[in-house]
Amino acid sequence: MEDIHTKIIATIGPASLDFNIFQQLVDAGIDYIRINTAYGNEEQYTTILDNLAKAKKQKSVRAIFDLKGEETIAFAKKNNISMFALSFAETKEQITKMRLLLPESFLISKIE
Repeated sequence: MEDIHTKIIATIGPASLDFNIFQQLVDAGIDYIRINTAYGNEEQYTTILDNLAKAKKQKSVRAIFDLKGEETIAFAKKNNISMFALSFAETKEQITKMRLLLPESFLISKIE
């Protein structure tokens, strides 16, 4: 049997904040949760991370923090998030700036 290299990323939003729904996503085999900071607030992000911490997992599920700017970086650092997606990256300078702000992190540049 071949190794599976495809990963499943689930964006968590208002419809999947309920822990039972969140657990169903984990049971379905997600690999990553994506926290979209274009919507919601720190209370919502905390709920998502709390759900991730208490979910019964067969495998590791990691969080990706989707950044639209610098305003939510402090929350991510405080919560030890180390994977980021930079939305709507338009210039090399934007990506370089985020790399400098998040030097120990894995950064995905979403060029849209």
